[in-house]
Amino acid sequence: MVIETDESALGGNVGPLIIPEMQATINIYTGKKRALNYLMQPVLKAELEAFRKR
Repeated sequence: MVIETDESALGGNVGPLIIPEMQATINIYTGKKRALNYLMQPVLKAELEAFRKR
């Protein structure tokens, strides 16, 4: 995944500089759920239903 920004510093020109290959943690919020919730939902559902009696 590629994340781009229009600014070369965090918080405008007064914050720390963003340099190439800098590591970052990015949280993508889509409404009230994070992208990870959408990816994990099928796995968690399968786990809950795995040993249920039908």
